[in-house]
Amino acid sequence: MELVFVCPQAGRSFCSADYEIDEFRGVIEDAAGRKSLAARVRLQRPCPFCGERHDYRAADLPCPLAAAARGDGASA
Repeated sequence: MELVFVCPQAGRSFCSADYEIDEFRGVIEDAAGRKSLAARVRLQRPCPFCGERHDYRAADLPCPLAAAARGDGASA
């Protein structure tokens, strides 16, 4: 499954299925009942915009289904 990532240096979004999920601590729920994944997502290939290998908190990534519906993200 491709996820949508945003390069923190270039501010541009891209899609990739080449990542690993690390530090998985399950699904957490906040006081308002919103659920999010408590984990880190690490790119396995360099970012297509800056060449770095970023890692992200899973909760900070855009929802890939919402992004697809809006047409966000460019396959890289």
